[in-house]
Amino acid sequence: MIAWDTKSAIILFACGVFLVYLAAFDDTLVDALMGNGDRNQVVLATLIAAGLPMFFAVGFFKQTVLTRWLTIYPYEVLVSSVAFWILSAIVLIVVIAIKMSNYLGTIDIPIVIISMLFVIYLIYISINHR
Repeated sequence: MIAWDTKSAIILFACGVFLVYLAAFDDTLVDALMGNGDRNQVVLATLIAAGLPMFFAVGFFKQTVLTRWLTIYPYEVLVSSVAFWILSAIVLIVVIAIKMSNYLGTIDIPIVIISMLFVIYLIYISINHR
């Protein structure tokens, strides 16, 4: 388990809250997964678009406020490794790319800026992780 200082814990908790927002309220990933597909893809697109950010959000919460709670051992190993931070950054980069693409029409500037800031911080964490 990593010992975080208060500032890092607050930033990581905020990133977890942001990922919960992406999973629950933002339809970027659902729209990208649906594309021009039929209605049968709605369930699969919704599961992936909600489950993927939530998977990483729980990891952020586990690293900050839920440190004493036990989860599944493989998840504990993933959360404590540098791969977790890299995969989290990749998910946010995908959201940025989808938001920036002309396919979805309008660009949601605050979401893109927040995602970029968190990606920079996650890369910083993955470089300095010991």
